[in-house]
Amino acid sequence: MRRWLTLALAAHLVAGCGPSEPSPSAVTMDIEGIEWIAVSVAGLTPDHASAPTLTIESGRITGSTGCNSYGARATLSGGSIAIRDLGSTLIGCAGPIADLEAAFMRALAAADRVAIVAGELVVSGPGGELRFGRGFGP
Repeated sequence: MRRWLTLALAAHLVAGCGPSEPSPSAVTMDIEGIEWIAVSVAGLTPDHASAPTLTIESGRITGSTGCNSYGARATLSGGSIAIRDLGSTLIGCAGPIADLEAAFMRALAAADRVAIVAGELVVSGPGGELRFGRGFGP
């Protein structure tokens, strides 16, 4: 009996250690009111000092592209996100920051999915994938 319990426990632990990615519907979406800091922008790695940010609160998203401030209306429903009326300030940036900003805005404008994966906020869609680490907030 003891051997069977040990094997059953070992099988349970091994089954829980797989590389599977949680589905958005299985994730608690407690993401509002937190400033999320980008760790990956459509495959690009931002410099920490100029990393884009994203905050979702009361039907709006706001943040920084690393160069400009932006805002939009956002509707979250399960693992879906709909972003409308995306706009930003128009400070001229050049070089890698401008390239990162363009990739960020392109991915954000086309985003239609949101999930927490391995502790990161993942916002994705046809424009690319944005990954954020938890910054400040509740």
